[in-house]
Amino acid sequence: MQRIFLVGMCVAIVGCGELVDKSSAVQAAENAGWSEVKVIEQHGIAPTFYGCSKDDSVAFEIRGKNPAGKSADATVCCGLVFKSCTVRY
Repeated sequence: MQRIFLVGMCVAIVGCGELVDKSSAVQAAENAGWSEVKVIEQHGIAPTFYGCSKDDSVAFEIRGKNPAGKSADATVCCGLVFKSCTVRY
């Protein structure tokens, strides 16, 4: 019984990034000067593999026009509760 509980807790903690809404990533990118932002992919498991810090819960791959007006891709890293979103180039 304990083993089932521990596995369930691990799954819940690892998958928490899926609870972050895509609109948070779009808003963060727009606040950083991006336009026409589209979320290409969401990575709620192991966002550090996509350039995010250990404090982030999810990585969003975005595509749009960067502040210079050129089409570009970037990653937006978001925390679950106490950390806001950050655009990573």
